Amino acid sequence: RLLLSLACAMLSNLSAGTRYAFPLFGPPLADKLGYTQLQLNVVASTGDIGNYFSAPLFGAFTDRYGARSACLVAGILLFMGYNGLASIYNESLFSSSYLLAALFFALMGAGSASACMAAISTTARNFPPEMRGSMLGLPISFYGLSAFVLSIINSWWFVSSEGSDTYGFLMMLALLCGGANMLSVWGLRVLPNKEAEEDESVDILPQSPTPGSTTPPQVRLLAGTATARRTSGDPLLLAQAGSSNDVHSDGEDLETKYSAGATSKSLFADPQFWYLWVIMAIFTGSGLMYITNVGSMVRQILLAKAEDDIHAGLATAVPDDRELQISANLHVALLSVGSFTARLVSGALSDHARTKYGVDRLTFVAATSVLMMAGQLSVLVAYTPTMLVASTLAIGSAYGSMFTLITATTSEYWGAENLGRNWGWMSCAPGLGGQLFNLMYGALFDARFAQPGSCIGNACYRDTFYITGTVCAIGIAIVL
Repeated sequence: RLLLSLACAMLSNLSAGTRYAFPLFGPPLADKLGYTQLQLNVVASTGDIGNYFSAPLFGAFTDRYGARSACLVAGILLFMGYNGLASIYNESLFSSSYLLAALFFALMGAGSASACMAAISTTARNFPPEMRGSMLGLPISFYGLSAFVLSIINSWWFVSSEGSDTYGFLMMLALLCGGANMLSVWGLRVLPNKEAEEDESVDILPQSPTPGSTTPPQVRLLAGTATARRTSGDPLLLAQAGSSNDVHSDGEDLETKYSAGATSKSLFADPQFWYLWVIMAIFTGSGLMYITNVGSMVRQILLAKAEDDIHAGLATAVPDDRELQISANLHVALLSVGSFTARLVSGALSDHARTKYGVDRLTFVAATSVLMMAGQLSVLVAYTPTMLVASTLAIGSAYGSMFTLITATTSEYWGAENLGRNWGWMSCAPGLGGQLFNLMYGALFDARFAQPGSCIGNACYRDTFYITGTVCAIGIAIVL
């Protein structure tokens, strides 16, 4: 039953991650209905808002009514969202306005949040703390794997010599996501786990050590961290575990820290929550902007290269819709693979380093932050889709890793009992960050496009990545 519940969590999260497939249907939607880049980004950002800002609601809903109810709601919302987008694309509704498309994408985002909260909350409660990073990494990694699976499906069955069947692809998403969550309703549940409860009680309520005893590494790490967070002027990554004489007082501080997550009000009063929240907003927000817009970026690069080749006599025509779609599919797949791999590896690696060597997960957060900044800046020198591959892999990996690490940290720092609600509030960070970066990308892109001769290749969007690279550098300073 435990394996069945874990499998259903992975299936539910696989459907939740389908919003990362936006580059597969977003540009064709804009081309057919005449949306500007800013209008398209409004649609994409509204999906992120629906996802991240509904997360606290669905987190609390999951904690109170259970994961199966959350999966049922997720299936309904995901079906309604994708079915509505398909109808707009097919122009079978009363309006094809980008605002109506944004409404349906917001419904899809809310369904994604409900499915994700059900999967994460159930998995966190079903496994003891020393396994939580690795086990959370499994459903979270399937969230990232979703776009890879969909890019393959799209390339094989919905792209032909006649172009791409975007309507059919959106209807497939509606049926697939709705069906996956209805199936997960059957097997997703929290199981009694006495051993996990005992292990967590040891981590949360450490006792004064007796002579010759050894404090578990989890207690030393978290207790030292809790005390260090309250000392002014100390870099967060240099917080060290206290000596054996300090374990009792540190343990009491840690117990208070867990109780700080008991209510939303107490969580908001905790400076550590806002520290992690800002990190999430900067790094996952900038990553989300890239994920949303990589399809249009690839198109601009390909069209610019084709024009250069035509002028040089190396080509006779610009790429058709099929070529553009296949190239976009490749980058969506690479983003997904990078995210999937990083979510798995970062969870397992941080678990191992934490339990065996006492390494704080924030060390891995710092490394991930550097990787995200490198990916953002590398876009500036990518003039072909092939050169953009390195940026795609770096940003996808950093994005996926950041989610796993912060989820595990949230669970450890404030406990698993209210993880759904606490992680829901933390999830508002990428919603806000992604919204701001997405709107900035769309506005700067349209401003370039309005100037004749200035929107060629990566010149259309490079202003955005000067800004995101700078913001990521500031974020790294905050982490350190």
